[in-house]
Amino acid sequence: MIPFNAFSLPLHIPTYEKPGAALRTGGLVQLATFVLIAALLIGCSAAAATSAMTVATPAQPPAEPTPELRVEPDHGPLQTVTLIGRNFPAHAALRVRMGVPNTGLNDADLAWMSVDGDGAFIVNAPLPTVWPGTNAAVVEDQLVLAVIDPVRNQTLATVTYHLPAAMITPTPDLLAGCDASILAVTEPVAIVTAAASDILVDADAGATRVTRVDRCQPMSVSGRDAGGVWVKVALPGGYSGWAASADLRFNVAVNVLPVVK
Repeated sequence: MIPFNAFSLPLHIPTYEKPGAALRTGGLVQLATFVLIAALLIGCSAAAATSAMTVATPAQPPAEPTPELRVEPDHGPLQTVTLIGRNFPAHAALRVRMGVPNTGLNDADLAWMSVDGDGAFIVNAPLPTVWPGTNAAVVEDQLVLAVIDPVRNQTLATVTYHLPAAMITPTPDLLAGCDASILAVTEPVAIVTAAASDILVDADAGATRVTRVDRCQPMSVSGRDAGGVWVKVALPGGYSGWAASADLRFNVAVNVLPVVK
């Protein structure tokens, strides 16, 4: 520590001062010098404390990245497309649904997928010409594809698929006259839309027929073959076998059914 005496200034006392005046004057100067040094030290300490507090303030966490979704191809006739996503919640189980602008999304899932640890996914999704709850599949020149979080019932991202003008035609209601309420259940089910459909013992057009069902017949669905051409079904009354997927209307996309034998 530097003694305050070290900051004392030499004094020149006039000859007309009374005895002892120099001592009193020097003391006042020393006191003033000490007060000045103390003020400077206090100011430095306060500045240092302020600086320390500023450094110690934690930084704000970065904002969550916005999910990004794109579709390939993004135009053309109805077909199976590839959806590519980034910045989604890691390890989330999500679904893909379809709709038309200013109308909303349909309840049927086109595809299911699990996001990886980096928040990314790639999934194929078919674009059906007809889906449950709608008489005409496509009456607009574009479709909306959405990635849904089914747990929070939240749309995380959407992308638009454009259709050529030649594809903008109404689709006839294949369920006219049928009780379509069965399609509102959660487990996979289907209704026969063909005039009649054969239920076979195997996923092969040449397999033995188990029974034949008429149009509007409901059935439960437990799986599909690798190509999705045939589906494994069970009928009321105990019959089961394989039916051609082209003869049926489903409440889920065929490609999300498990592959069974």
